[in-house]
Amino acid sequence: MPDVDPNGNRKLGIGNKFSRFKEHSSLMNNQPNKVSEDSWLMARNLVHRSPCCAVCKASDFNFNAGSPTTRIETKWKCCPRCMYGWCCCEEHFEEYMADHTKTICDNYIQATKMDLFRRNHVKKEGDYFMLMPEQPLSSPMKSFPRDWEEYLRRRLPMEYGMRMHLPDEFFPCSTFLLSQVNTILFGMYTHDRDYFISLEELTIHVLGPSTSFEYQGGSPTCIWEEIMHCLPAVKKLNVVFVGPEGKIEFGSREIACCPDCNAKGRIRCQAFHSMSYHAYYSSVQFIKPDFVAAYNTGMFKSIQRAGKRP
Repeated sequence: MPDVDPNGNRKLGIGNKFSRFKEHSSLMNNQPNKVSEDSWLMARNLVHRSPCCAVCKASDFNFNAGSPTTRIETKWKCCPRCMYGWCCCEEHFEEYMADHTKTICDNYIQATKMDLFRRNHVKKEGDYFMLMPEQPLSSPMKSFPRDWEEYLRRRLPMEYGMRMHLPDEFFPCSTFLLSQVNTILFGMYTHDRDYFISLEELTIHVLGPSTSFEYQGGSPTCIWEEIMHCLPAVKKLNVVFVGPEGKIEFGSREIACCPDCNAKGRIRCQAFHSMSYHAYYSSVQFIKPDFVAAYNTGMFKSIQRAGKRP
């Protein structure tokens, strides 16, 4: 039975339609001449600009899809401090706010400030805001930094020393894309440091890259050189991105390195394969990896739903 509102009208909510919308929006992108600009704009607004209840996941379209005489009045409310946690009624708002702690509220406020900081930089400079350590290490670290504070102190000492004169959003925004690289380095140091610091050729498979993060704004290029900078024994680094969402397909290509790495004859190659990892494993293009990182698997959300600590 389809969802219905109290008056018996069928709902057109976003919650159970979003996956289908993503599928159709992909087709629309591939056939721009067959979809009018007005229709495409309306479809985008349907998903990106419609409020969604934090409790029941209903959207404005759940209530306003019928004729003017059958539409249901919705009184949207959200946290007045952080402007998150939109709810469709007073009952759901009270339920949501009972768990909306000050810590959660502060995190939302900080996330909004970071987003505005990045957007303003792109608008002003025409490029993503990114800060990357340029100096390779002469020897590997004995242990990988335990947190961002320690990493910044070790790898960006000059910028870290100026932190009192920089906006609060500067370091979180500048290291945003570096988090994927540091996740891999942390895994290497944790799993088998001695093995990885001794490799002269290192091959990494990045599974499930997302167009909204791993492929975003230069992230598949310069930031990956930080792995070579932290593992000075590596002479050649191969990074292979595998996943259906990327929509990019080309074999291994050599990518320009920094002047220091070029002077030492170090090589960095990258490949992109728009397919499942099972398909890539069975293909002639498969290169045996030393390390595999699986992103966007949904494991963290599954652990949260199970009530366990990640």
